[in-house]
Amino acid sequence: MTWFFVALLIVAAASVWWVVHRSARLRREAASREARVLEALFAARQSADGGATIDVDRIFGGPPAAAPASADAVLRAAGLHPEVIDLLTRSQAGASAGEPATPKAASPAAAVNRLVADPTATAEVVAPQEVRAAEPEAPVPVRDLVQVLYEGRGFRAAPVDPAALPIELVLVHRSDAQRSYAFVPLAGALSETVVQSIIARARRIDQLRVLIANEVSVPSELVDALLPRGVRVFDRVAIEAQLARLDADLAEKIRAAARRRAVRRQQAN
Repeated sequence: MTWFFVALLIVAAASVWWVVHRSARLRREAASREARVLEALFAARQSADGGATIDVDRIFGGPPAAAPASADAVLRAAGLHPEVIDLLTRSQAGASAGEPATPKAASPAAAVNRLVADPTATAEVVAPQEVRAAEPEAPVPVRDLVQVLYEGRGFRAAPVDPAALPIELVLVHRSDAQRSYAFVPLAGALSETVVQSIIARARRIDQLRVLIANEVSVPSELVDALLPRGVRVFDRVAIEAQLARLDADLAEKIRAAARRRAVRRQQAN
């Protein structure tokens, strides 16, 4: 009977040892998987596609190698960057001190469970802070681009009587007063009737030449027909073609100055 009890004790001890060893191994595997998920999270935040770039098969594809038992050693074995390890350590310390959990960020374990249950939820679970693409910047108004371009060529703006509208100002060359334009910014379709009215108003303020900056595209046939009559027209295509002929740095400076002018003008209104 004595040997029978000794054998039972040996079997029980072996069973307990196996259960404890297997439990520790499973905990190490879970910690390693969580570490890889968090590493993928930080890598995804630096990419253009956000969480959609995370390779789930790479994270959960096979059984990881045995890892050290301590938390820091597990994170180092997973290949995390030092700043990531520091963040995880501080997060764990805050949780131990009883800090309230933020509602926007789920725990790593919860993220792993949701990811395993629903692989399609990768982007939402692993990247809770969505990386939104920057909204495209609004184009600089044609009128500001044209005015800055002519000012760069030596023209200066002079005010006109409000009765001359849609003529807003006169661009006078600083070295030749005879080289001046009645400046007309427009936002609608340009027609022969509109042009005739503008020319008549320009004559009343003693201006023989007209410079039109139109936000709406103008047919090239009309642009060419107006040149002999002293009317020069710029739409978006025409002003961009002019800037394309300049040095790239100079063209960018003109765009920046025109953008600042547009902001000031809109604030004044």
